[in-house]
Amino acid sequence: MNQYFVRLQACIRKLEACPTSLSRPHPTLDVGFHWMRSPCVWEESFSTHSAAARDAEQAFLPLYHQAEEALRRCRDTSSPDGLYSELCRTLNLRLREAQEALIPMRTQRTAPVLNRISLLLTPDKVMDELETAASQYDSFVLNCASHYLGHTEYATYDASEGETGITWLLGKLLIRHGYDLSPSISALEEDFDRAVTDCRQAFCIQAERAIRHHILVPLNPLLPILHQQLDVRNP
Repeated sequence: MNQYFVRLQACIRKLEACPTSLSRPHPTLDVGFHWMRSPCVWEESFSTHSAAARDAEQAFLPLYHQAEEALRRCRDTSSPDGLYSELCRTLNLRLREAQEALIPMRTQRTAPVLNRISLLLTPDKVMDELETAASQYDSFVLNCASHYLGHTEYATYDASEGETGITWLLGKLLIRHGYDLSPSISALEEDFDRAVTDCRQAFCIQAERAIRHHILVPLNPLLPILHQQLDVRNP
């Protein structure tokens, strides 16, 4: 078999595998150091449960918005680090390789079929279809912030325990409250990872269909014609 035709076949296989070659997004949330307040430490604890709850919410919301933004960028067709842009870069690279593989096979005999093949090796229809379908990925979202805040663990330090009399009364006046956002953050990270994974999977399936429909299926009947003409040239 003609070595240049073999090279073209290899390029087409890479083209077909474009969606599955996309890197899996691994955006990391910057948790920081403000996810826990001990009720046993006066300087970081609170006099009421409601004050602790307000502070927990204020500490959690920036992380939640960070996750929302990272997920939005993953879905956004205009984001340079989104799935759409990565596929566009990868697809352009594979199409360029395939176009270059055609060059050594061009003769007066093969020119007509190569011209037809070359016209198919363009990304426009594939990317247009994916851009049109982009709104379907808006369903990959996080739960509301209150859902995750519901996982917050609260703790109370009661100095009156085991005391009596005036010591017990003073202890009751000095009850302190704290919180631990670890369960909330874990729940957020789990949902975030699942949403990113599911969004990538749905996008890859759509991309595979678009590449097959706009490039591979129309290309298939042309390859035997090219192969036959190359065999005539190189018996």
